Amino acid sequence: MDVRRFSALSQLRHPCDAAKRPAVAPLPLLRTYRRQDRWLAGAAPVAVLLQLVAYAIALICTLGLVVWGATSLSWQKSFYQSGATFTTLGIVVPSDSAGIIATFVAAFLGLVLVAVFVGYLIGLYSAFGDRESLMVRLAAEAGEPAWGPEIVARSHTIGAKIGTVPIADSWIDWVTQLRTALQVTPVLGQFRSTSSSRHWVISLLAVLDATALQMALRPGEVAPTQVKLLAVGADTMRAIDERSGRDLSMIGQLEESVVNALAVAHPDLEAARLSAAEWETGASRLTVAGVTSRQELDEAMGRFCALRALYVDAAYSLAHDFHAVAAPWSGARRTRITSNA
Repeated sequence: MDVRRFSALSQLRHPCDAAKRPAVAPLPLLRTYRRQDRWLAGAAPVAVLLQLVAYAIALICTLGLVVWGATSLSWQKSFYQSGATFTTLGIVVPSDSAGIIATFVAAFLGLVLVAVFVGYLIGLYSAFGDRESLMVRLAAEAGEPAWGPEIVARSHTIGAKIGTVPIADSWIDWVTQLRTALQVTPVLGQFRSTSSSRHWVISLLAVLDATALQMALRPGEVAPTQVKLLAVGADTMRAIDERSGRDLSMIGQLEESVVNALAVAHPDLEAARLSAAEWETGASRLTVAGVTSRQELDEAMGRFCALRALYVDAAYSLAHDFHAVAAPWSGARRTRITSNA
């Protein structure tokens, strides 16, 4: 089944994801990506606030019905009493034992909701900081927006041995933390980076592309951590895109697929979702930087395409649905963008 047929936003199981739909409606009117990103940056905070409001209204209505059924108060006074006690205003005096119990329950739930929400915001902020930290480091090393060939080219320029940048262990930890955070708090995926030219989908795609390029160029020097990074990255992309709660046992099968892909000799740019012009742009960047020769790149093309085919469909789908910055080798977007500026 083609994952491109599904929208990640329509698959989200978080109650505040509905705020995303009206947020993307004005995007065609905002031609530059910076303006679009600035507009979308408000969607996630508004969604979180709407979630709090929805829970508060639901609890007030529920407790109002309880008061109405357990006391002789009218339904207007019952809901007024529920709201006043839930928000701990303390301006309503219960008239009987049932009203007293309902008052204490409402006041307690009001305090609990606020405490839970504050803790939720702290956890969300912590997860956002963890997500952004390594992305900022990647931007400092390879520029923005992130691009796989640029990572390889710049690491070669500073004298790093091929296969050592990006650091596989660090990015494996980052990917697993990202997956866990998005499964616990899906709204985190909607929070935009502090820079309009940086996005978590593009950073992950660029790291996977850089790793796949280096593995394809040096198939005899592939490290186990590189295989693990591609497998974990591909599985995470698919799990986030499909919202299927994919079992981590899939990683073992993906590791086998990664190893098998290194034996592929025939290039298939269509499977890698790259045009000939896009591949030529990346190849030129690598040859100009002196990373490798054109002959070696032509020989490695088949292996790279087979590796990229493991994660590219889900990556392009996520980049489209979350409206990530239009980086090279990252597919199309939901609206036309005249400039990233």
